[in-house]
Amino acid sequence: MSIFQLYIKSFSGLNRYVWLLALVNLINRTGSMVLPFMTLYLTKELGIPLSNAGYAMSAYGLGSIIGSYLGGKLADKYHYKDIQVASLLFGGIMLLPLIFIRSFPLIVVNVFLFSIVAESFRPANTVSIAAFSKPENRTRSFSLMRLAFNLGFTLGPAIGGIVAGLLGYKWLFLIDSLTCIAAAFVLIYALPKKERTQEESKNTLDEREKSPSVYKDKKFLLFALLVAFYAISFFQLFNTVPVFFARDLGYSEPLIGLLLALNGAFVVLLEMPIVAKLESYSRFMILIMSGCLSMALAYLLLVPAYPSIVISVIYTFFITVSEILAMPFMMNFTVSRAPVSRQGEYVAVYSIAYGIAHILAPLFGFWIADHYGFSTMFSVFIGISILLAFVFYSLRKKHDMESSST
Repeated sequence: MSIFQLYIKSFSGLNRYVWLLALVNLINRTGSMVLPFMTLYLTKELGIPLSNAGYAMSAYGLGSIIGSYLGGKLADKYHYKDIQVASLLFGGIMLLPLIFIRSFPLIVVNVFLFSIVAESFRPANTVSIAAFSKPENRTRSFSLMRLAFNLGFTLGPAIGGIVAGLLGYKWLFLIDSLTCIAAAFVLIYALPKKERTQEESKNTLDEREKSPSVYKDKKFLLFALLVAFYAISFFQLFNTVPVFFARDLGYSEPLIGLLLALNGAFVVLLEMPIVAKLESYSRFMILIMSGCLSMALAYLLLVPAYPSIVISVIYTFFITVSEILAMPFMMNFTVSRAPVSRQGEYVAVYSIAYGIAHILAPLFGFWIADHYGFSTMFSVFIGISILLAFVFYSLRKKHDMESSST
């Protein structure tokens, strides 16, 4: 089978509503150019110290934890369509004040509240993807969502870098707001609202009463903790690395935007064929371990701080390989382990792990960079990535034994 045939085949057999959800995510993500440029906006445009900029980004992470928790609770109680529409509409509206606010405390509060609303979208979105997917193609469905996110992220930062450089940072907030609202209206008019029958609702309620809470699943909680450490390391791509590119390597905003967009482009080109090939491979922990090692190699390339576009592109390639090998299979493991009646809870805990990473990634990364330099910071994340690889590998036998007994 040729590479082209494999690429085409990797998209076949998915539910049409999964494709619709992918379109919504593409529209929304295309406008999501605020987050990777937020640190540059705060430090360069408003003159806020680097360490304070880290606090603003951590406010987003704190809000995402609350939003993920609430979104998970709501996803198990209300319809996933209503939650997603409300999140997108109100999230879009809440971005508008950032156009006018220049007070740092008010910016932090606004970012915090926006994050609560925006991140409540994810558990409901994941539950809806699982609802429209079959077990045998669920990983590809999640990969399609990531492809839509990353295709939007390919366009978003590239456009965002140009907009920030030519028109100013405030236009980023307006564009992101409009795309959130546009995505909400696509969902309103195109996604069906399939209600459960009385028997299905009763069976779900009975299953929920019999199934233990996710907070009693110690093995999954350990897995979520490891995911948080992985995300802390990975999120440097969006927090400290853009500042490193600008300050130490002297890259311009448009060039930084293009490098971030390249990450999305690599995902678009590579993820679906790779996942299609690996989808039948049930040992998720081996794939996740390989993703951790790829991330270690990526940061190793940045330690010398050599201003070379070629090295920056190779770094972007390996950090992308890391997320391709880790993230879709982390999500599939989460949904596969969860009882249907508690999928929202499990996805919420998984999302909370990323929320914790949003808090700690900028604080930890910027603190090390401020005190010891970026090269030391990258060395620390190399060590964390290698340690994570070994721990995920150690979980392999436990997961295999558990799978064989069920």
